[in-house]
Amino acid sequence: MFDVVRISSCWVVFVALLVGCQNPPHTPSDPLFDSAPNTRAASAPRPTPKTGPLRWQRVQFEEGMLTLDIPAGQHRTHPWDVGGVLTHNVRLDSDHFISVTVRASEGENLDSLRLDYPGNDNTFSEVTRTRACGQQASRVMITRPEKHYECIEFIDRPSAPGWTPAQTTIAQHFKHGALDVIARWEVPSQLRARYRADEKRFFASFNCSANDTN
Repeated sequence: MFDVVRISSCWVVFVALLVGCQNPPHTPSDPLFDSAPNTRAASAPRPTPKTGPLRWQRVQFEEGMLTLDIPAGQHRTHPWDVGGVLTHNVRLDSDHFISVTVRASEGENLDSLRLDYPGNDNTFSEVTRTRACGQQASRVMITRPEKHYECIEFIDRPSAPGWTPAQTTIAQHFKHGALDVIARWEVPSQLRARYRADEKRFFASFNCSANDTN
């Protein structure tokens, strides 16, 4: 069995476990953005990540009927029959990304979130209680080790082996009217301390008031 990844120049990555490098990987139905595997050989030295400050912007997530702060740059939203999803991928350098995802729909919860992290190499923390939009929320941390890929299928260049750095994801669930909201902040594990203030800003920024336009 090989780890197979297909990637475009937009850093959209879909991962599947397939036999051989020639088979096309499965494509998820939801537009989720992940950090792109790097094609540096597994034995090559890892570069020191860039750690420049993030710029921020206030955005309206109309599908989720809320506003929030996210790092500056182009983000995307996609409507569902009920609610929708917001995704944003911030490139720190060629190897490291910060990703934010906000899903708002019916029936979302931290248990269903586990379906997004299959395999025994993902570690889930105990659920903790916090606040969001003035009400109770639940939060969990997911850690994923560095991964090596036997084969990465690129759309615009030859296939090659590669790797992704260890990742830490903080996920938070809260209710907003009839919607269940899952907000995720994903950062390279070795950079979590560096961007911890940004992580706190992201989760503290959610406003469920229709009057918030700033």
